[in-house]
Amino acid sequence: MRYLFDHPDKRLPLFVDSIGYDCEQEDVRRPEGYPYIHWIHTKEGQGEITIDGQQILLTAGTGVFMNQQIPHQYQQTIATWKTAYFTFGGALAQEILALLQLDSILVVTENIAEIDAFILSLSEQITRATPGYQYDISGTIYQFLMLLKKNSLSQTNDDYTYQTIVAPLQRYIETHFTESLSDADFSARLDYSTQYITRVFKHALQMTPSQYLVNYRIRQAKVLLLQDRQLPLADVAQQVGFQNVNYFITTFRKLEQITPHQFRQKYR
Repeated sequence: MRYLFDHPDKRLPLFVDSIGYDCEQEDVRRPEGYPYIHWIHTKEGQGEITIDGQQILLTAGTGVFMNQQIPHQYQQTIATWKTAYFTFGGALAQEILALLQLDSILVVTENIAEIDAFILSLSEQITRATPGYQYDISGTIYQFLMLLKKNSLSQTNDDYTYQTIVAPLQRYIETHFTESLSDADFSARLDYSTQYITRVFKHALQMTPSQYLVNYRIRQAKVLLLQDRQLPLADVAQQVGFQNVNYFITTFRKLEQITPHQFRQKYR
C-alpha cells in the first residue's frame, strides 16, 4: 500500500508527502537526499541503509528517522525486505524538530510496534479521507513526532524516572496547557518535590517543566495563527493559556525572534 500526494497543502504546519505500509522495499539511491523529512522501519526481513556515509542494518523492529536533504541509499540484504514509511514536511516542520531536539538522523530500536500502528492508522485515515482531512493529518503527524521523541528518550534515559515523572508530566502539560499551571501544581500532581521534578525533567529534556509549558503554548499558538489568520491575537493568547496578550506577544517574540503578526506574514 503506497500513496504519493502530488499537491499537498504546503501552508499547513505539517503535511504528508508520501506513505507506504507493508511494502516490498526496492533499492534506492538518493545522493542529494530527499526533499522531505523521512521515517522508515523494517516490518519483515532486513536491509541496509547508508546515510551520509554511515551504514545501518535495518532488521525487523528497527527504524530510522532522517531530516530532509541528507544523502542516503537503501539496499536489500536478504530475499525479503518489507517496510513501512512516510515522508512529510510543513511550514513549521523544521521549527518543531528543533524544539523537540530531534536529531537529523535517529536510529530507533524500541517500541517500533507503536510507530507501526501509527503509520497503519495514518494510512487508513487517508483512505477514509473526508473534507478537511489534511488538517487532521497535520495534527496526527505532530503526535508521531511526540511518539518518536518519547521513544528516543526511553532509549537514553533511566526508564523508571522517565515513566514516573517526565512522561506523565508531559502528558499533563499537553492536556491542561490552557489552564493556569505552576510548579506547585506539578509537584502536587506527581507527589514529588519541585526541586526533584525540575532536576529530572531538565536532565531528560534540557528544559524545566515551566519552560516546556511555555514552549508548548507557543507551538499551539503558531498553529492557531496559521489556521485562522483573522483570529485576534487576544483570542489566540487566551486559547493557549496566556491571560495577558502583551505577555503573549513578548514571550512569542523572545522565543521566535519575530512577533505573532510577523510570523503570520512570513508564512502567508
